[in-house]
Amino acid sequence: MRSSAHPLLTLVLAASSLVALLGFTDCGGEYVGCGDDVLGCGDNGPEFTPALDCRADEQSGDIEIVAGDGDGEGGFMALAEDAIPTVHYGSQGGMHIWTGIQLRNPNLDRRMHQLSFEAQTCEPSVEDCADEASWLSSDAVGGPRIMVVGEDELRETAEGWLELRDVLLLLPYDFHIGEDTRLRFVVTAEDTCGRTGERVYGE
Repeated sequence: MRSSAHPLLTLVLAASSLVALLGFTDCGGEYVGCGDDVLGCGDNGPEFTPALDCRADEQSGDIEIVAGDGDGEGGFMALAEDAIPTVHYGSQGGMHIWTGIQLRNPNLDRRMHQLSFEAQTCEPSVEDCADEASWLSSDAVGGPRIMVVGEDELRETAEGWLELRDVLLLLPYDFHIGEDTRLRFVVTAEDTCGRTGERVYGE
């Protein structure tokens, strides 16, 4: 069982959160601005409110999710099943990911969604990665990024999908990624009629 965070670690994480709130983080001498994030590094747009008038057909089936590798400049490249978004490393030890999501079978009459993005690691040299409890999630120290988005943020594509780009995920300073570390990326979505979806990449 993993121990709770050391007080010094808590202070470091608080400092990194302050940097995010101020709107920039160092990445190899280049500043990553929250102004490039779709929500300005915030976690909420409108309040996520379940609909009370959903038809039976609006409550059935899962949401088909495709996550992407982003660049903070509107780019989106759909991830292969065994891939994860590029992890960018800063000169002072910070790490971040640019990502995005496509909802391939959305209910276009219910555009509000709650989304979550998180990275997870496992050290195969010391842990059994077949055991879900062996995976350390970014939520263990900082929480997954949970976002509420609606028609103002989700773009409808020519295919009839809903798409969100330029999502910035800041990784905690103690989120270790070594030479043998296994890394995966988990994305979830829920609409206001209770349909949900989950996609796990990198396994």
